[in-house]
Amino acid sequence: MTPQPTPAAALFRALLSLRIEFEILTEKIAKAFRLNPGALGILDV
Repeated sequence: MTPQPTPAAALFRALLSLRIEFEILTEKIAKAFRLNPGALGILDV
């Protein structure tokens, strides 16, 4: 039987997954507007 992840580990995995999804979305938006993803990140700030 495999042990259940701790709540902290589950939260960390969820946040990591969310960050990856945001990176993918940022790349798609940057590509659509012909921007560098880094430049789009600066505009976010």
